[in-house]
Amino acid sequence: MVQDDISIQPNRAEIARDWMLVFLACALLHGLTACRGIQWQDPGFHILRIVEHQPINPLGLALSHPLHHWMGRFAASLGCLEPSFAITLVSALASAIAVANIFGLVRLITAGFSSRWPAVFAAASLALANTYWQMATRAECYTVSAALLSAEWWCLIAYTLNHRSRYLASAFLLNGVGFSNHNLALLTLPILGVIILVELWRKNVKPTTLITSLTFWLVGASLYLGYVVADWQTSGNLVETVRSALFGHSFANRVLSVNFSAKLVALSIGFIGFNFPNLLLPLAAYGAGVAKKIHLPKLAQQALLAALAIHFVFVLRYNVPDQYMFFVPVYLFIVVFGGIGFAAILQQPQSRRRKCIIAAAVALLLTTPLTYVISTAAARRFDLLAAVVRDKPYRDDYVYVLIPWSLAENSAEYMSRKAMELAQPSGTIFVEDEMARYALEYQARKENNRKIYVAKAQPDVSAAQLPNANQPIVLVPASRNKPSINASAISWTRVGDLYVASLTP
Repeated sequence: MVQDDISIQPNRAEIARDWMLVFLACALLHGLTACRGIQWQDPGFHILRIVEHQPINPLGLALSHPLHHWMGRFAASLGCLEPSFAITLVSALASAIAVANIFGLVRLITAGFSSRWPAVFAAASLALANTYWQMATRAECYTVSAALLSAEWWCLIAYTLNHRSRYLASAFLLNGVGFSNHNLALLTLPILGVIILVELWRKNVKPTTLITSLTFWLVGASLYLGYVVADWQTSGNLVETVRSALFGHSFANRVLSVNFSAKLVALSIGFIGFNFPNLLLPLAAYGAGVAKKIHLPKLAQQALLAALAIHFVFVLRYNVPDQYMFFVPVYLFIVVFGGIGFAAILQQPQSRRRKCIIAAAVALLLTTPLTYVISTAAARRFDLLAAVVRDKPYRDDYVYVLIPWSLAENSAEYMSRKAMELAQPSGTIFVEDEMARYALEYQARKENNRKIYVAKAQPDVSAAQLPNANQPIVLVPASRNKPSINASAISWTRVGDLYVASLTP
């Protein structure tokens, strides 16, 4: 039988000690497996923007992520590590905070049980989830959002258990800070709004709590709101500023889309399964069903389910190439329910079935990294990623997409170093792929080499247009086997995965 009393509060000193242990374990795992150098695509752009201190993303305010930017600036300014690695460690440390917060949140929910193992199970499931682990080892902003979201919901669930208004106000503060990092925070703001209005109507909180909560939210969001106000003053166009702040310059249609692609939904569900190749998902489904039996307040149950549903629906119809990254908040709520389900299993009477479930849950969780290795080998064997493989120079796309520990993937740095070597002392590097240019520009900055010219490759470029026609000319192709440039009076010789030009008379 499941225990009925969730009102028992865990010892705060015990929670603090366990939180720190979980934090250190996760920080060690994700820190040691983090990418050490410059990276492809958005992580490379984040790193370049941070070291060059470009606070506003050219693609719009919504993609600027101010909090992550300034945290990266601080990490890089310490000078203890190479800047790209220091910035990436922001993701690893934020990830560890989120995992420890999930431990604390599940421990609070299952406080009526004597065991801390459900909270450990939930935290470990999140730490080992493929996408989450990958985001923790690259220079991305999603684990910072996860740290703030998990803290927000720890406060919110604490409020539903003891109705202390300071917890509700703190949830608003954390949501505002989350908004200063990523617009995804807005998805749970309506839930907070409904809760405080319902509690105000029920007279569980005073009107001053509403005022305090709104003030706290504005304080937390002030970093991003400052960007918005500054952009409005510069452009003089309030409508365009708001559009940029909410959607960026060209993502409104995708953010507001109501179209569901059957293929995208199937891929999304498959990727969720890939992230939890263990018993987490069935235990989460079970946990959602038995939450009421552990006397989790109805308000907390409804809020958790609503948050999971809102994030899940948002991502399912968000048709962008990196859609899988936006599932990170979904995973946070899934593992919370998984922890509840595991707690309910532990409280069942001793039986062979109970022992088998617990043993399988633990064994499959511990072998999750091995599952990723086996899955990657199988995917390569049957060429399952044929539709998405890009053949970028020196990059193994199966490792890049499917292996979460980014320490195993250093192709962007290797490519940029090779290109710089071939272009010495003052040559030209043509780049076909914009997502590779960030790595090259970072490498040039790192080597303090301002003589090498990095430019977007134009298919019709001619020798006369080259800025340093008597110096080496290097091409970084978008696909190492199919360079698209077709320059007159230039022939290309392949060197590794790059191409070096020779001018013909």
